[in-house]
Amino acid sequence: MKTLVRIVAYLVFAVGLAVSIASTWTTTHLADEAGFVENAAAIGSDDQVRRTVVNVASAQFAAKIPLGPAISTQVASVTSKALTKVINAPEFDSAWNDSMRRTHQ
Repeated sequence: MKTLVRIVAYLVFAVGLAVSIASTWTTTHLADEAGFVENAAAIGSDDQVRRTVVNVASAQFAAKIPLGPAISTQVASVTSKALTKVINAPEFDSAWNDSMRRTHQ
């Protein structure tokens, strides 16, 4: 009987430990809105990330226009300049942070 109680106690301890670790991780990484927005802001303000977003969006937009490669290249260039201007505007960072905050909610 003593062995059975000991085994049940170990099982309860193990399940409790697993649940507490999972809930602590969730609280720290997912439920912390300020931390989430701070991490997302760091991603959104990184120059390499911004250049990649502009390049990929411009290329995808130009690829959807069936007007030939010469015009698609010009469209990609104009789109790239426009997106770069939008992303580098001071309002972009606050809009990005607001959208990340809403995403988290």
